[in-house]
Amino acid sequence: MTSWGPSTATLAIAASALFTLGLTQTTMAKVASITSAGSPDSQGATTAPSATGTTSSFTSTSSEPQIHLVKVGAGGFQFEPAELNNVSVGDIVTYEFYPLDHSVARAEYGSACVPYEYTGKDRIGFWSKTQWVETASDITHWNLTINSAEPIFYYCAAPDSCKGKLMVGAINPNSTQTLDAQIRAAENADFQVAPGEAVPKEASSTLLAPSTTSSQQVSASANHHHAGLSGAAIVGIVFGGIAFFAFCAAMLFYVARKAHVRGGDAPSTQDPIGVDHISPNVAECPPPFSPFTPEGPYPP
Repeated sequence: MTSWGPSTATLAIAASALFTLGLTQTTMAKVASITSAGSPDSQGATTAPSATGTTSSFTSTSSEPQIHLVKVGAGGFQFEPAELNNVSVGDIVTYEFYPLDHSVARAEYGSACVPYEYTGKDRIGFWSKTQWVETASDITHWNLTINSAEPIFYYCAAPDSCKGKLMVGAINPNSTQTLDAQIRAAENADFQVAPGEAVPKEASSTLLAPSTTSSQQVSASANHHHAGLSGAAIVGIVFGGIAFFAFCAAMLFYVARKAHVRGGDAPSTQDPIGVDHISPNVAECPPPFSPFTPEGPYPP
């Protein structure tokens, strides 16, 4: 049998090392690709409108952002107007607050009286906070800068304003997301929550965003979860493969080394120099009797 010498074991270790190096480089390239593909594009994600708390004048030109005025509570528990259309990105919606304690909080379509950020992970809403206005001379203003063309819904978070008085509003509603449907959602609401308040325990398990989420949000969510295995999992697989091939190489070297040692310690079957081989089973025969010896029966 041909035994493996140290050179054969060395070749096996080198082959395993080259294979592992190639596997590592390929996997790291895949990790880099997944990392770049898994990060959602800023243009594909739905951005929440930004808000500022400054007052603004109501004069503007065509080259400047348009300012849209909404009166909050001027005629009771209502927004005037309750619906704004053709509001462009960059325009400003100014809310003018009347007595006593009204506010403006963003809501998800179909969840009329719940803060927008409560209806899904990583969602960002807006809230004017409660505007305490004692008299008409104490009117306050709050500005909302629009940076999304998607429909935007909001409600008043004053006690019983949304659920009881149906005080909701909309910016750029469309044929599939209407203000009338949002009003019906407020009528059917089981509870009303202001931003920062806790959701009732009996309702926390059912507080989910409705299935009418915009296609822009769905697309961004799909791109984000299409990454498959995470980078940490792939790196773990790589190091596991390296350890496996290192173990195999060590075993090959051990087996080859052991076979080589056994081959060097085996007893030799070659006869020693200068010693004739004599079988132990064959008796030594006496020399033949010569008739010409003096001991023979006939004289020479």
